[in-house]
Amino acid sequence: MMRTRFLAAATAAVLMLGMSVGGVGAAFAVQPPGVGQGEGGGGGGGTTNPADSPCSQNPLFDGGTKYNIGEEVGVSGTMSFEWGTLSWTAQQLVFTANPGWTVDLCVKGGSQESNSIVLDTGSVTINRVQNISHFMWANPSFTAPVATAAISTTPRDCDTATTWNLAGASITNATWGSPVISGSTISITATATGAALFAAGDGVSGDRKSKTFTAAYEEAGGENCVQPPVATASVSVEPRNCYVATSIVINEGASSNVTWGDPVISGGTISITATATGDALFEEGLSGVSDDRTQRTFSATYEEAGGDDCVLPSIDVTASMTPLTCEPNTGSFTAGLFDPSDPNADKLTWTTSQGTVPSASANTVSGPGTVTVTVRVANDYLGDYAVNDASGLGVVSTIMVGDVETALITFTFTFTEAQDCELDAVVVPAVTYSDECVGEGRDAVQVAEFTVTRAENVSYTYTVNGGDPIEIVFPDGDETVTIDVAALDEVVVTAVAASGFRLPDGYEPWSHSFIGAAFCLDTFPTTTASAEIVMPDCLGNAGTITLTNGLGVIWTLNGTVVAGNTTHSVPTGTVVDLQASLEGPSEEYPGGFGWNDPEQQTQWDAVMEVDPSVGGEECLLDEEELPTLALTGANGLTTWLGVFAVIAMLVGMGFVARRHQVTV
Repeated sequence: MMRTRFLAAATAAVLMLGMSVGGVGAAFAVQPPGVGQGEGGGGGGGTTNPADSPCSQNPLFDGGTKYNIGEEVGVSGTMSFEWGTLSWTAQQLVFTANPGWTVDLCVKGGSQESNSIVLDTGSVTINRVQNISHFMWANPSFTAPVATAAISTTPRDCDTATTWNLAGASITNATWGSPVISGSTISITATATGAALFAAGDGVSGDRKSKTFTAAYEEAGGENCVQPPVATASVSVEPRNCYVATSIVINEGASSNVTWGDPVISGGTISITATATGDALFEEGLSGVSDDRTQRTFSATYEEAGGDDCVLPSIDVTASMTPLTCEPNTGSFTAGLFDPSDPNADKLTWTTSQGTVPSASANTVSGPGTVTVTVRVANDYLGDYAVNDASGLGVVSTIMVGDVETALITFTFTFTEAQDCELDAVVVPAVTYSDECVGEGRDAVQVAEFTVTRAENVSYTYTVNGGDPIEIVFPDGDETVTIDVAALDEVVVTAVAASGFRLPDGYEPWSHSFIGAAFCLDTFPTTTASAEIVMPDCLGNAGTITLTNGLGVIWTLNGTVVAGNTTHSVPTGTVVDLQASLEGPSEEYPGGFGWNDPEQQTQWDAVMEVDPSVGGEECLLDEEELPTLALTGANGLTTWLGVFAVIAMLVGMGFVARRHQVTV
């Protein structure tokens, strides 16, 4: 800040003096070289309380110090004092005050006005049109700047602990330090800058250079706060090998409340992102956590599979087989390491169609069949080892295990019956059965069952009505098994000799068709059925069919079920297909029905055409018996008269048609 006071008396004095000493030119005369000139030219000390300076005529400069340009100081230069720094050239003086200091300055330049300048902190530049002849200072005074600071806390909430509200704080001539948390208190200190001092009071240090604020501290949360679930995510990085590029493996056991995205490969980096589910959030401060704490991204350097040193160590395997023998009917195979002492046995995965891990020693096989054995590098060693078939019996193919391509060796062992073996024939007991009606009338029950007897080295299967074979199982200790079937079932029982044995010469499977209750005589009601067919007559009357029957008869006329004990009219020209059948078993008649006559007719066929013999003698006249009417030469009227005469004659002769019944 600069305070300028224009002193009228001093101004007049300076002007008068300038003129009295020879005017402006004399007052700003350039001094000879070498007399206090040059930058930094300080010259000698100034004159204290000079009587010859217009500035000293002002009481403000009593006891002041004067510097003449070219005498005590050079034409240009710089001087430093406790209260500040003065720099000057021929026509300019620059004052820079030290903090807290003020000083009165007076600068004289020729006949120009002079003034007294009082300064505190900051800088001021005084320019003159004419050269400066001298300058003078007086009354330096120090007053320390006042430092102030005020701040309050922001109370804790569910997410944030107690903090200082720096955004709402006020501070002058001081700076804030960092908050300090100690137990249940939080503090912060403001430090005065430069010469500034705080006013004495609470928190102000003894030297008044600092002021400390202290408040109660609480962690984030509180009784009313529900903390969100914590999302956790963990991965490991699998470096590339000869077959597999760099990959990121998710550690599921160390991850919770997250879903995973797909790995992303970009340039030389592979990354994967876990996203928190629901309200879950990741902990603050973890690497890769987003600002809103809902995602965490893991990244690693990515390299493609391969490398200059990719020559994998090979594990040699081998296999062999022994064919089936006649007695016992067994064979064997081996599959394992070529060198049994190879320490890499745990680095292979073996499988067999037998469902067990093969042995390097003999694996027994009973009877004909095919066994398949496969081997490849185990999952944990993919890309670190290779497998090689030293026997030459295997077939090598390539499969994908996850994202890794690896070799698979397959050994196939086919076992066939030994040739030229003399096998003992087994004894197959006869199958017995029961197929009969037990009881009488409606209470009759059909018994349909067969019994198979256990035999050494023999097993059985049976089929019903040509279905899939069913194995016959003997309960422990039982020598026979009886199986119930239904009426009309056709059963075939087949014996199978055990391995190493054969069936007797000429053996044939046992078969039987069970007759069923419907064919058991005298155990169910019988019935009758008859049909009377009357052909159409020559007078245009339609034919008829009269059906007569007892219980349990179903009539079908040309594919349509019709009522029995009824006469049905049938149009002329109809081809008749009439059938009678029996109703099946019911709750009232569990055995169904049978025909009273074993030779009962059940099929009738006819064509409903007009029969000239139907209608009596009147319909039996032929052309020779009819009178011949000579109508030669008649006109239209006589023609019609002739026709009527013939009709009258026929009526007179009594030609009346009668219907004729035909019973088939």
